[in-house]
Amino acid sequence: MLNLFGFMKRAHTRMQEANWVQTKFLASWGTLLFVAILISALGSAIGQDNWSHFFEAFCKVFGIGIVVASASAMVAWLFGLLFGIPKSNAGGGGQHSDGQTPVTPPASASQPAAREQTSRPNTNLEDVSDWLTKTLIGVGLTQLTALPHKLWQYATILDQASLKGQGGGAVFILGLALAGGAGGFWVGYVTTRTLLTALFGLFDEPSAGDVEIAADPNNLKLGADQKPVASTNPAVQAADQKLRRLSLDQLSTPTAFAAWGAAQARALNLGNALQAVSRAAAAAPEDENIRELQTKIEQANRAGGG
Repeated sequence: MLNLFGFMKRAHTRMQEANWVQTKFLASWGTLLFVAILISALGSAIGQDNWSHFFEAFCKVFGIGIVVASASAMVAWLFGLLFGIPKSNAGGGGQHSDGQTPVTPPASASQPAAREQTSRPNTNLEDVSDWLTKTLIGVGLTQLTALPHKLWQYATILDQASLKGQGGGAVFILGLALAGGAGGFWVGYVTTRTLLTALFGLFDEPSAGDVEIAADPNNLKLGADQKPVASTNPAVQAADQKLRRLSLDQLSTPTAFAAWGAAQARALNLGNALQAVSRAAAAAPEDENIRELQTKIEQANRAGGG
């Protein structure tokens, strides 16, 4: 599925696994629904007195089944979307995954400040998702005891308006609605948590150039007190600002971990920096640049009493 959108080349291993699981589920779930509808339609058509009535009964049950399954799946998919919308990490100034708040060293005359972000993503959809999710759960819990009766009542109404008892009637409609809804919710939720999150990540993550310049050990200088010195390079400052807007968990490669750690070190967040470069070194133990960064950050951490 992700191949159709051109994301697979940029997706990491977990993304590819999620895509494969999603594809298998869609194939299995769709096949089971189709077979169930087909068997019900054939069961309703068999025994008719002529081919015309056979064809009419088959098409009626099959068509209604497809409509009910598709409609319930689409509605449930929307609910899955609401429950799975990822939270934005835009805006900066927040806490990182370990609860520490970033510290940005003040700019001096010899250290031009990096450009501030002039806009941030609109998060209204997240607010709507959060509000609707809480409302739906609250209302659903209060009506939980009445739900089975309501479902059967609506299934009976649909049966009387369409099948009139053919192909299993209300039982057939209710079963399809539940099966289609369960699968649709799973697809909506997982697709939102994987594909939509990856799509947002394409715009949130720093570029490869930002990661490369931030992870360069030559751009991490230690002062006379063995503590990191803020870079005077505007490109490094801009890359650090982008990286510090993210949490470590949003990154996926050893070089990105190291770049994030170096950015934290230059902001004197040595605890965060050491955590990141240790993770990078564990993932890429042969990378000399990462080992050099780790050595510098450990040295700075010891000098700071860490």
